[in-house]
Amino acid sequence: MPFCPSCKYEYLPGIAKCPDCHMDLVDELAAAPQPQQTEWADLVTVADFRYDWEAQSAKIRLQSYDIKAALSNEIISQVDWPVAFMTGGIHLMVNREDAKRALEVLAGEG
Repeated sequence: MPFCPSCKYEYLPGIAKCPDCHMDLVDELAAAPQPQQTEWADLVTVADFRYDWEAQSAKIRLQSYDIKAALSNEIISQVDWPVAFMTGGIHLMVNREDAKRALEVLAGEG
């Protein structure tokens, strides 16, 4: 069965052009590209905070050193603080490869 390489629609044999895209049909579609690994594939926690303002401040500090950072439990801490506290507070996370440098920056050695 032929396929349109643009809209990926499958046609009956004997049809040569896609009536919608006006593309020549092909016998097989190209393989779909594999998803690339995201920038946030291997996060590690470098610090835990009790208060949102502390976590935000540390995140901004890391970002000022071009270290990408994310917070976990941030929303929970605003809605249900006891639950956030029981799970260790607000977690500041970075890519594993940036962890050592992030710890140095947070310690004031950066």
